Amino acid sequence: SRKKKALVLWLINTFVKKLLVWYHSTCDAETIYIRDNFGAEAKVIQIPNYMELPERVMVPKEKYLFFIGRIDPKKAIENLIEALAQSEVFKQSEFSLKIAGDYNNPYGRKLQAQVTAAGLDDKDAYLGHRSGREKQELLAAAHCLVMPSHTENFGIVVTEALAQGTPAIASTGTPWASLEENNAGYWVDNDPASLLPAIERVLTLPQSELEIMNQNSLQLATEGFSIHAKIGEWETAYQQLLQ
Repeated sequence: SRKKKALVLWLINTFVKKLLVWYHSTCDAETIYIRDNFGAEAKVIQIPNYMELPERVMVPKEKYLFFIGRIDPKKAIENLIEALAQSEVFKQSEFSLKIAGDYNNPYGRKLQAQVTAAGLDDKDAYLGHRSGREKQELLAAAHCLVMPSHTENFGIVVTEALAQGTPAIASTGTPWASLEENNAGYWVDNDPASLLPAIERVLTLPQSELEIMNQNSLQLATEGFSIHAKIGEWETAYQQLLQ
């Protein structure tokens, strides 16, 4: 909660010797946030969230776009639904949208009402919470992951999708410019007008280009975000601390 966060920030700023503290940031926005709260001289090590990649699941690709995560206004899922409602390509295709996450809350019910009002009930499925092997199978079978969040300090689910050979569309409120840099997806503003062309591009990609994007996605995950490939950055960071 905001009150608890404010208390923790006050305790750190009041009682912790700042010269002894190093902060870990995963992106530029987080580094700015740290220095805004702990001072411009705060010492920051900026390293992305490298991770133990999930085991690759070999399942056939299916015709659905996929969102997975917390069902919360921060995620801007209503913008994704609005973009799909405006897309004749999506509505006339065999593609659907699958949303995984606990939607039993006011925002989730609002999204369901939005889908109904847009006439997309037959193109949208709410799956509830999914985890473990089932989550990885959904990521692997998806045509594309979509993360339209207003902000994310990272978004580990994108790494998980890439590790299953699934490209992603992520908003510019997230640190995922590397998707476009590596032809592994799209990095666009999260308003419906910007999401719409990115979605229609990925839905209409020729199979040969889609296969290249799938392979690029896997390569970006394994070379760019695997802790095994990037452990040297942490070793360097710890050496910096010791010195």
